[in-house]
Amino acid sequence: MEKLEQMQYSAALAITGAWKGTSRENLYKELRCESLNVRRWSRRLFLFYKILKNIIPDYIRYPMPKLKMITYSLRNEDIVGQINARTSKLKSNFYYHCLSEWNKLDPSIMSSSSLSNFKIKLLKLIRPPPKPVYSIYDPIGLAILTQLQIGLAN
Repeated sequence: MEKLEQMQYSAALAITGAWKGTSRENLYKELRCESLNVRRWSRRLFLFYKILKNIIPDYIRYPMPKLKMITYSLRNEDIVGQINARTSKLKSNFYYHCLSEWNKLDPSIMSSSSLSNFKIKLLKLIRPPPKPVYSIYDPIGLAILTQLQIGLAN
């Protein structure tokens, strides 16, 4: 996965005209994109939302392990149970990972009424806000502007 992340970083450098060694966080903020790790995390949660809301076929939901339900009252009813995991193999399981990440989400995101609403809220959480470009079409000038915005001014 590190090779793919490196390819995305190299593409971001080429698009912006930034120098090698530029901070990935600054570069991704400038381009308004997420790292591949964050993108995989969000796509897992999108699929998990579909599984919980029965928007997905049964053959995909079928391998879900039995959940250990929470027996005490919580403020947030959208928290799903837990999976008893004794081995590291089960802890790296899709469902185990998604359950732990799902239960960390804000209740307003978990209780979304539709998939599109859920996606909008989750992407708003992880995607940087857009940067104005002032309708300029000047590739060299935009490259210099980008370099200045990500902190490469000498």
